[in-house]
Amino acid sequence: MDVRLSRSTVAGRARAPPSKSYTHRAILAAGYAAGATVRRPLVSADTQATMRAAEAYGGTVDGVSDDSGESETDGDAPLRIEGFDGRPVIPGDVIDCANSGTTMRLTTATAALGDGLTVLTGDASLRSRPQGPLLDALEQLGGRADSTRGNGQAPLVVGGPVEGGSVAIPGDVSSQYVTALLMAGAVTGEGIEIDLETELKSAPYVEITRDVLDAFGVETERTDGGFAVAGGQSYAPAEGSYTVPGDFSSASYLLAAGALAAWRGTGRTGSSPSRSRRCRESRSASATPPTSCRPSQRWARPPPARRGSSTPSTSATRRPTA
Repeated sequence: MDVRLSRSTVAGRARAPPSKSYTHRAILAAGYAAGATVRRPLVSADTQATMRAAEAYGGTVDGVSDDSGESETDGDAPLRIEGFDGRPVIPGDVIDCANSGTTMRLTTATAALGDGLTVLTGDASLRSRPQGPLLDALEQLGGRADSTRGNGQAPLVVGGPVEGGSVAIPGDVSSQYVTALLMAGAVTGEGIEIDLETELKSAPYVEITRDVLDAFGVETERTDGGFAVAGGQSYAPAEGSYTVPGDFSSASYLLAAGALAAWRGTGRTGSSPSRSRRCRESRSASATPPTSCRPSQRWARPPPARRGSSTPSTSATRRPTA
């Protein structure tokens, strides 16, 4: 078989897909607020679980169809969220987090703010994941936090209201425990100080949380022992809206294509501009091949024939070096 290869190029602009991690946090932050618009969210089964939880605590989410669970318009449709303003109601039913561990952990801490009991559960996989350290932390704050099977796994029964305080938790199980406590702690009376007993796992995700909170006007700090958030704060994003930044790990395939096959100065991959002080790299990501990753010209030469095999026919035109 003869194979003929010829060079081609790619050019244009593409936005990185929205970040799921930022979307989860932005939806719940808007729930903690009096209300906010979340622009360019990633609508998925997991983030829909967070939307349902926000509604269970007294908020409303518009922009996603109730029956199909799909966006009413295109992927750029914003979510208009009326929040519970830091005062979650006691849900009228069990909160089903489906398969979303992020939803369960973040909204378990929300439940501890309510003056009553909330039950959270999920599918079989979610009911096998560890929640014990977060339950212990909520009990340290004076809340009720039980695993119905006594194994630190869902279903969970959580209640309050907690007013804040200090907690000690392991850092090497899940950074989502820290995220949950920081988000809830901002609307307690006393705030929450978190002491990490072990090295923090997935530390960049806590920085994502702090970034979203900063955009919503909530201040947090890194301490010698962990993290802290002052109480009595309000969630209020600038101009009432927050834009979810792109997930550049998901865009890496496009960046690779551009690095290999874009004419210099033409092919680029971008995202919605991020106000993030921790995501400045997203603004400068480009598929234009820099000098250090320009494709080698050696591939243009036919490979040597293997002994006993025919030599394939190849053809390639070298790209200008200017």
